[in-house]
Amino acid sequence: MNENIIQIKSRNELLNYSKEQLIQYFEKQNEEIKKENIELKACNKLLSDKILVIEGQIVILRNKIFRKKSEKSALNKNLNLDSKGKNSKGKKKPEKRSLLPSENYPEAAIIESHVELKELPNCTCCGNAMEDSGMTEDSEYLTVVPKEYIIIQ
Repeated sequence: MNENIIQIKSRNELLNYSKEQLIQYFEKQNEEIKKENIELKACNKLLSDKILVIEGQIVILRNKIFRKKSEKSALNKNLNLDSKGKNSKGKKKPEKRSLLPSENYPEAAIIESHVELKELPNCTCCGNAMEDSGMTEDSEYLTVVPKEYIIIQ
């Protein structure tokens, strides 16, 4: 971004300008301010995206440090064995629904994150700010974290 976008004229210089010259001068200043505004908006968007990425990394790091212990997965195994024993007495019904990732991979670490909008978006039709309806959505997805290599000397 240019630091010297607008060259400030002294009062005496502006008084010497004709009406047309003043109009041209202020139109030029207006265009330069618009360009700078567009650059600042792009920079703001880039910084907002970086904040989202960093917040996601913070969630992952917190869950690495404070993840749920293995006792929970052992408890889940015992509960699954008990439930399988009860189902074997009656008729077996094939499962029609697909399993959630936490059910398919019970040993995998679970990372919980709550996503909230910091600024409510504007309506695309009328431009007014939208209101929070209080509705939520629970979802799960499986992701792969690459192996970590550590050198110990």
